[in-house]
Amino acid sequence: MSTLQLLDLREIPPDMYTFTLYAQGMQVCGIHYEVLFLPLAAGWFSYEGAFRQEVRDLPEGAYEIKFALKDDVDAGGPNFHTPQELGYPPLTRKEFQVLGEGLMQSIRVFDKTLQPSAYVAVALDDRPGLSRYYDRLVVTYNEQITSLGLRFQQTMKGQGYAFLRN
Repeated sequence: MSTLQLLDLREIPPDMYTFTLYAQGMQVCGIHYEVLFLPLAAGWFSYEGAFRQEVRDLPEGAYEIKFALKDDVDAGGPNFHTPQELGYPPLTRKEFQVLGEGLMQSIRVFDKTLQPSAYVAVALDDRPGLSRYYDRLVVTYNEQITSLGLRFQQTMKGQGYAFLRN
């Protein structure tokens, strides 16, 4: 059975970093993940230049969304290992759907809390399946994305995802 448990959104204060970031844990079918919301102003988003070339109206106050295995984050990462690389069984199609549902729920919680001007995400070069997965999530959750007052723009030859506040 595919299960999802969303944990509390928490603020990680700037004493650990030079900026405040937010994290939300979730458990999908017994595997713990962290959804991270990082302000672009922090300078950690290495693709910002590429995004700004294509998304000229990328506003201040935007956040990058990342998700990773909690084990990876706790080990000083995230290094974005797959579950199999850390000894977990591969996710089934249904479990990937549940993971996507968890990501969308986490974005809704964060959006309700902070309502940033935009979100960005990037599918890593070494994970070509991630672009296809993100593409499916955008189609599946398009109505929910729109209901948050966001419009979608794909960038970086299909590897970049921008969600801009209308």
